[in-house]
Amino acid sequence: MNQNENKFFFDLHDFEKEATEEKDKRNNKTPPPPSFSLEDMEEARAVAFEKGKAHGLDLAKDSIEQQTELMVQSLGVTIQKLEAAESARHTDFLNHSVAMTYKALEKMLPSILDNTKEDLMKASLAEFFTVNTVKSEMTLYVHSSMIPSIKKHASSLSNNLIVTSDDKLTTSQARIEWGDGAFEFKPDTLMEQILQTIKGRIVEDQQILDETQKKTHNELISDEISNGEEDS
Repeated sequence: MNQNENKFFFDLHDFEKEATEEKDKRNNKTPPPPSFSLEDMEEARAVAFEKGKAHGLDLAKDSIEQQTELMVQSLGVTIQKLEAAESARHTDFLNHSVAMTYKALEKMLPSILDNTKEDLMKASLAEFFTVNTVKSEMTLYVHSSMIPSIKKHASSLSNNLIVTSDDKLTTSQARIEWGDGAFEFKPDTLMEQILQTIKGRIVEDQQILDETQKKTHNELISDEISNGEEDS
């Protein structure tokens, strides 16, 4: 009998292969699904909630800060605009007041001066002799129309004062001359200087004109013709 024919039966079973397959089965076995207790689930839910809450608060905080910053910036711009508008309104009010004052004084002062020129001249001369003692002869020059009213007053101020006429002076002016000095009283000139000073402060677009000053020459003539026809 051939030796190869004397194989043992157990030689037909591959025990090594079987062991390898069993090992592979154990290694590839799917792990059982994890199991969580109710406490674990509640704890996980609480942690997730707190994280979400904290994140939401951070987002809300950032949003409030941004909105506050934008609000402050907007408020700052609004305040600047209000301050600029108030400054412009105040300046306009002052300019308007100066213009109105000028127009009022322009109308009133000449009339007041004309009505009070005699009293003003007498008061000015009296004040001059109160603070000045001149023993030499003096000459008081006034407009010829003022001599009757001033001459008597002048004699009461000083025996050395001679009154004479000078029609180069206005009816509001007077001038005293003596050997080494002179004194002038010119309220109308002072009045004009005051008016010009005020006028110089008037902004061009704030000047106030009378209704007649706003009209052209032809419009004034037309008004006069219309008024004449109404009177007739």
